[in-house]
Amino acid sequence: MKLNSHFDAQLKELKQSLEDMTARDLECLKTIYEALESGNLEPLSQIRGMSMEIDRAERVIESLCLKILLRRQPVAGDLRHVSSTLKMITDLQRIGHQSCDFAEITLKGGKDLAGHFRVLADMAELVIAMFESAISACVHEDAFSARCVILSDGDVDIAYVLLRTRLSEKIRAGDSPVSDTLLDVLMLGKYLERMADHVVLFARWIVFSATGERPEEESGRLASSSDET
Repeated sequence: MKLNSHFDAQLKELKQSLEDMTARDLECLKTIYEALESGNLEPLSQIRGMSMEIDRAERVIESLCLKILLRRQPVAGDLRHVSSTLKMITDLQRIGHQSCDFAEITLKGGKDLAGHFRVLADMAELVIAMFESAISACVHEDAFSARCVILSDGDVDIAYVLLRTRLSEKIRAGDSPVSDTLLDVLMLGKYLERMADHVVLFARWIVFSATGERPEEESGRLASSSDET
């Protein structure tokens, strides 16, 4: 009984640590959104520190997962939960890294990018909504809600395509020559789209943890995005 109690305590610690890591990622995304919405970019300088905290959280969770796997040898649902968590933290870490890259590009571009903040803020808002739903699904082990998150990725994809089309039309019309600013805007949109892809992968592991099923991937893009740095 004492052994089982200790194992339950470890699983509870793992669940709380994962929730804390998702909260740090969400803070990064909200900082990005608020900076774009307000035009005050100064808070973006804090994201590098947030990303470092996310890296530390990943190492702590990875260590705890490995201890549980090696010492407790969990089976069935507990094994799925621990192994899924090991996968989830990879995508959570990459959301942190991409948030950091986004912040650095935006800070470097400064006011030159201001005319594009609105469309980028709208994309960031979509990613935040996806991630908040995914976090709730994770906390409640809700496979249905996680599947809904996976389906909502299309909204971010559409937003990115519209951004890319808008920039292309400006260039073709001669309204805006090809410049570092336009390339930065395109890159920022791509980072947001990649973050949404990692939220989708996070949601897929929620489904697996809760049900043992792996939702069929709609395209190779989502599978390959898990290999991105």
